[in-house]
Amino acid sequence: MMDAGSIPNAVNRFDFHPLRAWMLWPGYVAAMNRVSYSMKSMPAMDDLEKVSEAVLRLYNEEIFKVPFDARPSGKMHFYQLVERGFRIASLAASGMNIYTFSPTLRNALGKSNLGDVRLGDLRPPYSAFYLGFEQGCGIYFGTKEQPRRWLVDGAYVMVNRPDETRDEHVWNICLTCRSRTGLLAPGYSDHWALQEEPHFTFDLKGGPEATFEEAFGEALESGNLDLEPDQEAIDDFRASIASFQDEARSSGIEVVAPVVSSRELLAEFKSHNLASARKALALTLGAVCALTSKPEVNDQDTEWPEDTPMELVAKSEKAQSPKARRNAASEIKRRGFSPVRRIDLSSFGATSHVGDSEPGRSVRPHWRSGHFRRQLHGKGRSLVSVRWIMPTVVNAGKGSVPEGRVYRVDDTSNKGATGDDV
Repeated sequence: MMDAGSIPNAVNRFDFHPLRAWMLWPGYVAAMNRVSYSMKSMPAMDDLEKVSEAVLRLYNEEIFKVPFDARPSGKMHFYQLVERGFRIASLAASGMNIYTFSPTLRNALGKSNLGDVRLGDLRPPYSAFYLGFEQGCGIYFGTKEQPRRWLVDGAYVMVNRPDETRDEHVWNICLTCRSRTGLLAPGYSDHWALQEEPHFTFDLKGGPEATFEEAFGEALESGNLDLEPDQEAIDDFRASIASFQDEARSSGIEVVAPVVSSRELLAEFKSHNLASARKALALTLGAVCALTSKPEVNDQDTEWPEDTPMELVAKSEKAQSPKARRNAASEIKRRGFSPVRRIDLSSFGATSHVGDSEPGRSVRPHWRSGHFRRQLHGKGRSLVSVRWIMPTVVNAGKGSVPEGRVYRVDDTSNKGATGDDV
């Protein structure tokens, strides 16, 4: 029996950052794709420099088309465009692998905690991929004035596993968001350099036995979340501007330091949205746990976005000459289309069912949270697999059922898992 989230829905490109950027700002994405041609599956620092140079060139060209008072203040906006451009290039270099999770599957993951799963237990499908959530993930980023200004819609995930040069796992997760007003926002699609879709990046590092909580704690302690600006660097920057002001005035140029620096703006944004970002991180890691628990879902057929020119898709697959097939595939990509692997709850064997309470007990209807469990197996129990114990509703027939769907579970022994821990 199919859950509501498994009913085929047309994939909307606007819902997913890489496809949205391709649709609205093709020049920006095309430049990132050109950089990706020389990238390996796991990008290096010189790739980031190439992206930065490409974005700077395009940014300077685009920004002069915009009235001066409408241009972004400070460099925070530019730096984020560079980082998102780097994600797009990395995604393209690794094969443009995009997943979308149905709303019902997203809700089930939201009611499941990460248990005692370790960094070394996860088996990412690719070294770089994008995880998107249809209709967003129900989590928002904002400001003090507008607490729910942006809807978190997915994450770019990049993974470095241990090798001969590195003994730790490195998970780089860049949470993306979109304006809640979407295309109704004035000028949203006019200039890619003005797009305001801030992101929040986590670097989770640790050995194979490190839990997510430990990796998150290490990220906080190391300061790489940029929750506090480097005040010494900011003071040095302002002092250098002050020392240059007299010379600049003699040439008829007025140079001033910004009242609030880009570093301070970034720290303010991250500090304000840390709690929301932590929930979205837990959901993203839960999605990776789900893919690890049932790797065969990676073999599911992909779907094309709803407005894809299917005649070109047919030509790319069935044209008689290789050149015609390549040309059709290139045209599809140039127009901003890419197939998406859509995952729903039924992919994990879920059906409509209601769990029962323990014998001799009478309790009101409630959710029994799900969790991910490490299961030891193999010779000497030396191997670990990840198993998803799904959430279920207990005693649904004894009163009003809590909001949400009902899922079947094969193991009802979980009696105390809680929600959003990372």
